[in-house]
Amino acid sequence: MPNKLFEHFWHALCESGVASNLLAHYGIPITESLAFGMGTGLFLLYLPFLKVDCVCGTSYRSHRGSIIKTLMKFLGVSYKMQRLDKDKTTAKAALDELLNENIPVGIIYSVYFLDYLPEIIRFHFNVQNLLAIGRENNTYKISNPVLETSQTINYSALENRYFRKSII
Repeated sequence: MPNKLFEHFWHALCESGVASNLLAHYGIPITESLAFGMGTGLFLLYLPFLKVDCVCGTSYRSHRGSIIKTLMKFLGVSYKMQRLDKDKTTAKAALDELLNENIPVGIIYSVYFLDYLPEIIRFHFNVQNLLAIGRENNTYKISNPVLETSQTINYSALENRYFRKSII
C-alpha cells in the first residue's frame, strides 16, 4: 500500500469518481467514465405502475455500491467492505485506525447531512459516496468527488447521520 497523500480529483458522479480516485491512489490510473462503464453503471429501468407526482418510476443507473463492486471484480482488485453503522465506538475506531495508516476509507452518506453544502441543495438521499482521507482530532478531511476541492466535516456530523434514533 502506498504511504502517500491522497490526491483529490473532481468528477461528475460520486461512485465512479470515488472508484477512479481510489484506483489512482493505488497506482491504477483510470478515467471516471471508464470506471462508470466497466462498472456497468448505466441502464434504464422504467416502472409505469409506480408513479410519484404523476411521473412513472424511472432509474438510469444501478444501485449503490454496484459500480465499485463490479469494477473491482472486473479488474481483479481485492478490497474490503464493512458495515459499521451499528456501534459508535467500533465505527470511529475502525475509521481512525485506517486513516492513521493513510488508507482512504469509503463512506456512503446522506447529502442532507453534508454541512459543507449549501442548504438549498441538501436533501435526504442516502447514496452519496465519499472518501475519508485524513483527520485531525475529530475533524475529518473528505474527498467528495463531485466537488472541486476536498472538504472537512466534524465527526459529530458523521455520528449524527449514522446513529440517529428512529423518529417513527
